[in-house]
Amino acid sequence: MGMNAQIHLYLKSELFEKLKKEAENKGIPIATLCKEKLDRNTRLERMELILENIQNLLKHSNKSKLGGEKW
Repeated sequence: MGMNAQIHLYLKSELFEKLKKEAENKGIPIATLCKEKLDRNTRLERMELILENIQNLLKHSNKSKLGGEKW
């Protein structure tokens, strides 16, 4: 999928400098670093949602084994 949106951000100077240094250390542009960080957070949110679903399934499974609520 092509890139079709722009985001303009206002950052604190300290945060911008931190991002700038991190990008320099990795040898990539700041924009690329920000895209990577945003994508990483999206993956983390998906993984957290999956883990919550698993946890809920396990809770329901344990209740039914103990003679509690059945689905």
